[in-house]
Order: sequence, then structure tokens, then C-alpha cells
Amino acid sequence: MHNSPVQKYCYVLLLLSFSLTSLSQTHRYVNPSGTDSGTCSEPGSPCQSIDYAITQAAANDVLNLTEGTFTATTLSTRVVLSGRGTGTVVQGITVNAAVSGTDPVSIENLTVTSSSTHGITIGTSYVELFNVNSSNHSGRNVNIDAATAIQNITISNCVLDGGDYGLWLTEQTDLTNLTVLNTSMDNNTIGFYSQLGNSASAGIRLAAVLVRNCTFNNNLRKGIYAEKLENAIFENITVDNSGTDATYDFNNGIDINLKWQAYSGITIRNSRVINSGAIGSNDIATAPDNRHTSAIAIKARTDAGSYNGTPASLTNVTLDGVIIDGLVTDLRFGEMGKTDNDGMDMSTV
Repeated sequence: MHNSPVQKYCYVLLLLSFSLTSLSQTHRYVNPSGTDSGTCSEPGSPCQSIDYAITQAAANDVLNLTEGTFTATTLSTRVVLSGRGTGTVVQGITVNAAVSGTDPVSIENLTVTSSSTHGITIGTSYVELFNVNSSNHSGRNVNIDAATAIQNITISNCVLDGGDYGLWLTEQTDLTNLTVLNTSMDNNTIGFYSQLGNSASAGIRLAAVLVRNCTFNNNLRKGIYAEKLENAIFENITVDNSGTDATYDFNNGIDINLKWQAYSGITIRNSRVINSGAIGSNDIATAPDNRHTSAIAIKARTDAGSYNGTPASLTNVTLDGVIIDGLVTDLRFGEMGKTDNDGMDMSTV
């Protein structure tokens, strides 16, 4: 079959586009035994630190890290930070590069270990983490903390285990399009935490969320905890043995505890939430104390004392193909021991 003149023209333009893209991307090389001089563009003459390589880099450059341990770095340019797997260790990463179109900052194939509080802190849009192990941090394994509204954060094939929090979204962070795929948030105090603790923060959202093929197992207090969340799909996730802290009153596998504004569209599909939600320090003989915990709790808070002045609401919740088997209660709506704005005692739900 012969290509038409138009097809040939498009093909030439496509090749030209690829050529221009490849010409605009420079590979730079970083080795802990290198020297911070030159342009880092020759494999045989690597620079030593990521920070120095950043000063030499342009947007979309690839910083190739050898195996070894690198000091903490701040990615202030939109680059690809590429390691060689578990043998490449970076002692903390902060991402604050200014947005330039849709050019991403990509971090791939490395381990983050840090003596500071957090492993990776993200404060900008269009950030991708792929095959990253950021675990065992005293604070947050991944901390999303942005002063202005951001979008398009993707976390794929990552390990965010064994910290205080696996993935934390701060109260001030307004994020649209969060995608988490094939990632574990296990053995933390809380696996995933989306914070909105103050009525003054009303209007800040976490929206357009996809979490697929992920685990939230063996988290001490909660597998997933969300104070802001909408237009979210959790698909093929497992929450097993989360919310078992003997000293804690509100253990849950998943706790959707929405505050201060109107929310819509939360779907949990083809998932398992099991062996979660232990009594903890509550009095097992006294209601409603013995009902606070559950495998899944879904709440839009309107109860008096804190939430009735600026009540939340939630519509369009779907659980489809979900296996729920809690240690105390399987599924609970509303906050036990509270009365909502419609006068309903949540203890009776």
C-alpha cells in the first residue's frame, strides 16, 4: 500500500518532532566518587552531587545516578532523576521546580533514606515517582505539601512502607489528579492521610483520584484516612490488619471522615477490607464506645461541637464488589455518639 502525500508529510513531521525532542534532552552523570566540575555530560567524568548536576541541567535532562549513596537534594529544575535500583540511595528529595507546561519531574529506580523527618517532599505540579522505595521515615515517606494549587502527581510501582505515614497530603495542599498504581503503603501508623483539620481551609480539595492495585496492610491506626476527597476511585486495593492499635480509640481500615464542604463521587471497587478495626482502648462493654471502630467508616461531619457550623456533605458513594470483614464492625456511616444536623443519632446507624 502506498502512503499519500499527506501521510508522508505527517510522517516527516513526526520524525522531526522526535529528533528535536532527543536533541533537547542531555544525559548527565553523577557518581559519589565524581568531581563537581564541568557539565557532567560524559560518563567518564561524572560530577559528585545531584545538586551540582542540577546547576548544569536544562529542563528534561536525565541525571543518571550510579549505585552509591547521595546526599539530600532539591530538584529545582524539571529533570529526570534516574537510579540503578535499590543500590542507588538518596538521603532525601525535595521537589519544587517551577511548572513549565506539562514537563514532569520524574524520579525513578532508586531508594530514599533520610535522617530527616520526610523522605520525598513534593510542592509542585507534574511529578512522577516510578519504582521508588521511600520507607521507614520518622514522618512521611512521601509528603505532598504545596502552598498553591497543584495537579498531576503520579506514584507508580513504589514502596512507601514502615514510616509514620506512607503518603501524606497536607491541609494547605489543593491537588487535582492524583494517581497511585501498584504501590504499597504498609506497616505505617497510617498508610494514606489526606488532611483538612480546620474550617478555615474550606475550599481546598483533593479531587480526581485514582488508586489501583495498591495495599494498605498492617497500618497501626488506619489504612486510609481522608478528611478531603472527591471524584475518587479505589480499585483492586487490599486493606488487611489495619487499625489494631490497643491504645487508640478510632481504629479503622478505611476512614472517610470528610469536613467543612460538599463532596461527591467516591467509589471502592473489587477490593478487600478485612481483619481491620480493633476495639483499642474503648470500653468493649459500653455503646457507643464499642462501635467507634470499623473496617470501613464513611462520614461527612455535621455534628455539633465542631462541625455543625460549617457542615460537610457527601453524595454518590459506591461500593462494588468489595469484601468487608471487620474485627468489630464491617461498615459504618456517621460518627458514633454524635447527632447530626438533621437530628439523627449516629449511634443508631
